[in-house]
Amino acid sequence: MPSLRRGCSVRRRAAAQHSQQWNRGRYLVEGAGHCGGCHTPLNFLGAEKDSQALSGGVVDGWEAPSLLGLASRQTPWSQAQLVEYLQAKVVDNHGTPAGPMRPVSQELARLPQADVDAIAEYLLSLPASDAKPIPIRASSTLTAESARLGHDLFQGACAGCHGGAAPMRAIDGRPALTATSAVQADKPRNFIKTVLEGIAPTPGEPGPAMPPFAASLTDKQLTALAEFIRHQASPDKPWRDVDATIQALRQETP
Repeated sequence: MPSLRRGCSVRRRAAAQHSQQWNRGRYLVEGAGHCGGCHTPLNFLGAEKDSQALSGGVVDGWEAPSLLGLASRQTPWSQAQLVEYLQAKVVDNHGTPAGPMRPVSQELARLPQADVDAIAEYLLSLPASDAKPIPIRASSTLTAESARLGHDLFQGACAGCHGGAAPMRAIDGRPALTATSAVQADKPRNFIKTVLEGIAPTPGEPGPAMPPFAASLTDKQLTALAEFIRHQASPDKPWRDVDATIQALRQETP
């Protein structure tokens, strides 16, 4: 979802069966905000696949997740949660925006509240995709050695902010890592990108910050940490290709 200032505008006839706020949200999402620029897959020419609008894409190495079926997922979004997330806040069970979505959410926070409410209402009305998910067979399982290493790394590098008793959980609203969209996602890309690059503080802007760990964690350590945290969140759905994803992202990370 690129900057609203960069988006293009479209004219659509209002859908009379929906509220004025819903129609405003559709205009902002499909027109001025041009969310499909990031959240719609592209064809080989680089054009958006209209038949798969808002079903997800990849931007600057980050996964721009599908915006379909937000209200009906295993961890569903509420209106209040989505509004706060769009405004760069930390949200229970979903975390906070990172990567290219971070500056977008900070810009959305400057919009009139009614506009952000409208965007959330429209997005939450979108049904889930009819496409059946492809069964995922994990290529690896969490070994005892990897579990111990992942646990130790979490305690040493993460627990100070994200552990159950961490003061930052109360002071700065840091989420439990298992209760973030990046850890709950089907692919490890966004979690690994966040660990590698961190979340840089924006001068003059409120909100959380996280240091990058690209230089301090080896590939083996990062793999163990990712597999350990994913196991805590979804033990029956381990990520596959964690090693390959890390190697690919290492080449993209400054």
